[in-house]
Amino acid sequence: YDGRGGLVGSVKKLSGVLVTESIMHRMLSSSHSESWYYQSHWIKDDFDAHESLSKQDLVLVLSDESLVSKTLIDGLERRSIPNEVMNQSSLAQSFSEDEGFNTDVLETVLIDFKSRYDSQDHERQAHIVYTWSRINDIQDDRSSRLGYEGLLKLCQCLVDQGFSKALVSVVIEGDGEALLNQSIFVGLCRTILSEHPQIELKLLQLVGDDVIKAQCIEQQMTRQDEHEIHCDKVGSKVRRLEKWQGIDDITMSQDIDSKGIYLISGGLGGIGLGLCDYIISHGAKHIILLSRSEPSKEIKAQLDVWRNASINVDVRSIDVGDEQSVRQLFSEINQQGRSCGIFHAAGIINDKRMEEQSW
Repeated sequence: YDGRGGLVGSVKKLSGVLVTESIMHRMLSSSHSESWYYQSHWIKDDFDAHESLSKQDLVLVLSDESLVSKTLIDGLERRSIPNEVMNQSSLAQSFSEDEGFNTDVLETVLIDFKSRYDSQDHERQAHIVYTWSRINDIQDDRSSRLGYEGLLKLCQCLVDQGFSKALVSVVIEGDGEALLNQSIFVGLCRTILSEHPQIELKLLQLVGDDVIKAQCIEQQMTRQDEHEIHCDKVGSKVRRLEKWQGIDDITMSQDIDSKGIYLISGGLGGIGLGLCDYIISHGAKHIILLSRSEPSKEIKAQLDVWRNASINVDVRSIDVGDEQSVRQLFSEINQQGRSCGIFHAAGIINDKRMEEQSW
């Protein structure tokens, strides 16, 4: 879970990870068999929108020249708030399909922006707004990658330059996790917050016309108390976590078709095997486990236990990234004329800290 989402309890920083005393106590004192879950949701925000920018503040806007960013810049200029703009054409000059993002141009802009801030009265605040509406266009892979990689490089440059005084607002035009392209942006922001809490970053998810969105950005830009904010014409909301009891076992049992086929990608991994055991306990009889690797000795022993209990568990060596292999598998399943439930649990872990990432 994301402790920054506002769990009830005393939030403390422990080895760079945010935890709560109440949750940690329960984790340590509860039995291993106990299951409990938390889910994220939006609640009404009590933020005073009148606490906005002053004419002493500095604003740097990094954008793809969307109408929202233009409306924002026009508003800043009308209020005589100093601002600089680095648009898509400048960022695009730093990007190539083969070599990725060259940070020279971005570093130069940030160094100049930081020097302007350092040379002035430190009662003023520096703001960076990063808005990239084109990630909503799933057909424009190049622009989407430029948007993702630009945000990554921006934060890497802030860490390298030790510029932790700037308040960074990352703008998404839409409902965030509702769309795949936007959900990648959301995940990247949460990763940055987790690894580098010294970066004052917040994610703004905006819904409405361009004027409303620009007003929300300007109003929320000064905030340091929240890291995920949803704004529309009604007002603003913030992320919180609440306890959730999980899936009703009775409902789950009724949903499992003992004659149907259940397919689990990543089926030989820890999640895949745990899920397999769970649906078997709720009545599943025919299961296909997909994996790129061969089962270990221990996993083979578990498969034998299930098969000896008259459970048909079929292990297939298939990479779900291979479209032809997956099509052939579904063709076989269709020939059997059974219903099919799919659980996608495959994944590859190739993790590095943010500052070591290229893309």
